Amino acid sequence: FKFSRHPVNLFTILYLALRPEMSLFYLEFVICTAVYFYIGSIFEESKLVERFGEEYVSYRKKVPRIFPLRFRKDTHET
Repeated sequence: FKFSRHPVNLFTILYLALRPEMSLFYLEFVICTAVYFYIGSIFEESKLVERFGEEYVSYRKKVPRIFPLRFRKDTHET
C-alpha cells in the first residue's frame, strides 16, 4: 500500500499482461480488465473517502492509484 493504493489490481493486471503467449483476443481481455479495475477503483475510493475522510484524501495525494508511476512533480518541501 506504499506504492499502489490497489496492489491486488496491479498484480492481477501484471499477471495477466506478462503471460508468455498472448493472442489478440487475450490482449483485448487484458486491456478491458485494466480499464474495469481502474473504473472500479474510482467508485471504491469514493466509498473510502466517505468512511475515512481527510486521512484517506491525504493518503491519495501520496500514493498512486494502481500503477506506481509518478508523472507529477512533488510539491512538498523538505
